[in-house]
Amino acid sequence: MPQALSLSQGSTSPLGSFFTQSGVNFCVYSKYSSRVELLLFDLEDAAEPSACFDLNPQLHRTYHYWHA
Repeated sequence: MPQALSLSQGSTSPLGSFFTQSGVNFCVYSKYSSRVELLLFDLEDAAEPSACFDLNPQLHRTYHYWHA
């Protein structure tokens, strides 16, 4: 059975994706975006994402950095 995925607030540093003790931190800089989706794929050539997360700007945005 696949492991359930959960989304936490994340951190503004470092930019990009970074392995942590509790999973993976994702952080992107976007000065003008009002919405960000995090798409996860099981395989690099998969046509469809295996999971999609709409990031909440009140929880996942700090200044121009989106993080989860």
